[in-house]
Amino acid sequence: ELVDGEVSVEVEGLTEAGDYELVVRYTGATDFESSSSDPVTVTVVPAAPASIAVSGPHSVTETESVSYRVQASDEYANVIGWVTSDTEITSSVEADEVEGNEVTFVFTPELADRTLRFSYTGEDGQEITTEVDVQVTSAVESLVVDAPAEVEVDEVITVRVDALDADGDVLGGVGQYVDL
Repeated sequence: ELVDGEVSVEVEGLTEAGDYELVVRYTGATDFESSSSDPVTVTVVPAAPASIAVSGPHSVTETESVSYRVQASDEYANVIGWVTSDTEITSSVEADEVEGNEVTFVFTPELADRTLRFSYTGEDGQEITTEVDVQVTSAVESLVVDAPAEVEVDEVITVRVDALDADGDVLGGVGQYVDL
């Protein structure tokens, strides 16, 4: 519709972000010839974030530190960009250490896989979350038993059992999880 020398044109289906060249064609009428406009470049920018995707390992060893990256996309699957620094990471194992985008999977005597929760809050205040399951392999290479060399008959003694990693470093006590 022509109003005050201007025409409003609705272009449907432009959901993929990018640059588009638009040309308006007038098909003519009995008193006017058909014509085309000069090309106009229109940039379609992504919509607001609707989902996040996480890249990083899904399989780790206890005591390992790994980094994750988070990318946001809109409802049309247009990639908005990396939002890692604006994303909070939490682990299903409270003792795991999270600093920025790096997670250190601590030693746990009862080996446990993890679920990491990634929460991003957009500029509009909408929280977008996703979870990643991480399989955790034990770092225990050996056990060391600390007990007195000599004891009296019927004497109650304290025995300490520690788990060691491949370098011989103590991971932690595991006495409650072993049979003597």
